[in-house]
Formats: sequence, C-alpha cells, structure tokens
Amino acid sequence: MLAFDSEKEFASWLLHVGEGESGEKIQLPPFCYLEIQDPVQQLFSGLDFKTVTPEELKGSILVPPVGLGKLALHTCCKFDLQAWVALVVTANLLQVRFKFDASNFAMTSQNQTCCKLTCYLGIYESMDNIVSNDPQDQLAYTEEFLNSLTPTGMPPHKLRLKPGAIIMLLRNLAPSKGLCNGTKLIVIQLQKNVIVAKKISADNNNESYAIPRIPLIPSDSNMPFQFKRKQFPIRLAFSMTINKAQEQTFDKICLDLTKPVFSHGQLYVGLSRVRSFDSVTVVSPNSEIYNCVYREVL
Repeated sequence: MLAFDSEKEFASWLLHVGEGESGEKIQLPPFCYLEIQDPVQQLFSGLDFKTVTPEELKGSILVPPVGLGKLALHTCCKFDLQAWVALVVTANLLQVRFKFDASNFAMTSQNQTCCKLTCYLGIYESMDNIVSNDPQDQLAYTEEFLNSLTPTGMPPHKLRLKPGAIIMLLRNLAPSKGLCNGTKLIVIQLQKNVIVAKKISADNNNESYAIPRIPLIPSDSNMPFQFKRKQFPIRLAFSMTINKAQEQTFDKICLDLTKPVFSHGQLYVGLSRVRSFDSVTVVSPNSEIYNCVYREVL
C-alpha cells in the first residue's frame, strides 16, 4: 500500500477498488473528477513553465490504460528554454507528474506539454522504405503511407523535440551504460545527426550521451508487409501506460480513462501510484468508471 498512515480513507478506498466490492462500476470522489477535463491543465496548472525546475516536474505524469497519443508533444511545447518537462503517465504511463492515458489522446497531450517549452523546436523526419524487392510492393506501399504509420515500439515519422523534453529509449543502445529499452532521459542538445541527452534515474552521474539515428524494423507480426524506418530510437515520455507504471510512486498523476481499463486489477494499479486523494485526478467521459476485477482469482 502506497498511502500514508494519515490517509486511511484513501487506503480503504483503494482496497475497495482492488477487491471489486462495488461491482463493475465505481463512482469517483468529486475531487478526483474535475470540471476541466484537460490532463495537461490538471497536472501542471500550478506551475510557471518559464521558471519550473526538474524537481517540480519529475513527480507528475499522465497515465492511460493503453498506448500513448499526442499528449507528449503538447506538454513539451509549453515549456521555457530553461525549463525541464515533467513526466506524464498513461494506462500504458509518466514519471513525477503522470497522466495515465489510453490512446491517441495521450500522444496529443505529450505534444502539448512539449510545446510549452519556449525554446526552439527541433523536428526530425524519418526515412521510410518497404522491405521488399517486389516492384509491386514499392507501388502499393508508398513512402507517404509508411510515414503515417507508428507501430508499437517504433518512433513516429515526425519527431518534435525541445531541450528539456523527457524522452524514452525504444531500443537497447548501450546496456553496459544503462542505455536500454525503456530508459528515460532529458534532452540537453539537438544536433543535426545526434540528440544529446542525460539519464534522469537516481544513479545519474551527470554523463551525457549522443543518440544516433538507426534503422528500425517493427516487430508487429500482424502487418502484411515489413518496412524500415531510419529515425532516432526515442519517443516523448511525458506519459506512460498503467502497466509500465507498476511498482513506481509519483507525487501526482492524471489517469486518462477516455477508454476504460481492460484487464484485471488495472484500475487499482493506476490509482495506487500515489499516496492520497489530492494527488490523483481522472479524465473520463463521466465520473462513473469501469473497474475490471475477477473476484474468483483474489
């Protein structure tokens, strides 16, 4: 249990959620379901992005149940040149201030947060091509079509970054140095062919790393074709999914339930990333949310 001793009511409510005592539906307390259903506003409304420090941001995140949408870019765009962006969690997850989000909405919020940074915006476009020697495949799957795809585990075709943005590695680059798939870093400098970043983990030794463009092939076996994308193996990480947020504790989260949770205990995991009622807000179509609990396995 992540709640403080003084938050007995919150701890009791979490157990109530985890054991599914209310059935499939749960009524959110008023202070968790705000009138303004904007995850960026809920997470960062009290911060001045022109003077914000990493300490103020690292504990907040946007968290959805599934994939990330556009949240990261929106978050990044709102930061000042000297500011450091907070991490957002989705039901699939963020770092200090998190928003838990479910789909494209998360990516939108990440982009919005990134845009808050008032420093220059670097845009890196990938080079995509079909992996086939058949001329018919070359005609059927045009470069414009490949640019529109962002399979799971792949960076987007158009990567928008600013110094201070929080990013996540999508491939193992240097495991001996801790640069592995899922490692979170802060962008320090944007260059033409490399992105310079520092790790934000507790064992950070202040060392910076140059991240190059590399060829990437999606592992999604459901696609009827293979294509190769040459791009920086990173994505914005102002949000993360609920599953990736497991075993982490944050100062503040926004749980994006625009799309409901879909697996056993997922709602409990998302809500229990913080210690009190005033540290969690929820974005959803209404204040009554779905809770997936299979009581027979408890």
